[in-house]
Amino acid sequence: MPTPIDPSSSVAALPWNSALRPLEDFHQNQHSLPPKTRDVECVTTTAVSVRNIMNEYLAHLSNKSPKPDLLIGSYIQQLDSLGAQGKIYRYPSNEPPVHIPLVGDISRAGWMYPRTQMLRTLRQFASEFQQDYGCSYTVGQSSWNSYAAIARKVRNGNLVIIHLLHDPDPHAPGQFWIGGSPHTLGPVIKMDAEGITLLDTGAQKTRAYSKEEFMRYWDRSSQFRVPPAPWMPKWLPTQLPFYYAYTPPRTMTVITPDTPGSG
Repeated sequence: MPTPIDPSSSVAALPWNSALRPLEDFHQNQHSLPPKTRDVECVTTTAVSVRNIMNEYLAHLSNKSPKPDLLIGSYIQQLDSLGAQGKIYRYPSNEPPVHIPLVGDISRAGWMYPRTQMLRTLRQFASEFQQDYGCSYTVGQSSWNSYAAIARKVRNGNLVIIHLLHDPDPHAPGQFWIGGSPHTLGPVIKMDAEGITLLDTGAQKTRAYSKEEFMRYWDRSSQFRVPPAPWMPKWLPTQLPFYYAYTPPRTMTVITPDTPGSG
């Protein structure tokens, strides 16, 4: 009888079927997109990669031929063609900037907001798979999680998408007011007490963080910060309570796929 795994363990590797393509093969590069929006397309790119992973998995589960992979550039063109209707999933590439007093003009072009638009996108993909394959997955999102909570989800065969904030870019207007440079990536491929490796959306297929580095970025708050007025002390930035411009600290989105016999 196998020894039970300690629930507090941070050791995990996604149990992926070796008969399917390696997870790294589902990588897509957001920086291959047009310059206007490519720097903010990590959420859309991650959603498309997860869609393709689930497409392959569910086709195998249902003994059907998989639908073609969805390419990030084609998907963005598809959403842009919907005009204002496409905003339920992603802000169009030609979305005009929003002016925020004391902050300035903030561009939303190409943004897919993780707490709303990404969840709708993933659930739309799930609905399509249910029709095509007769099986699918569910989507959940939670915040204030622990490092070990990620490992538990991964060990159980869930795809875990991570939302975090890297150090702010001093040349990127607006990153001050959300607390850093937002990034969404995943799924988590493997992790242990020393670090974590995830499928990424940049030029490299995967990104590895030490645990210390990962927790520093994952624990950051994206509460809206308003720079002080000229007459206010510079040490007195104002945060809007309960409003997160990106995600609350330690947020993960979890894809739970159907399993043999679960239908």
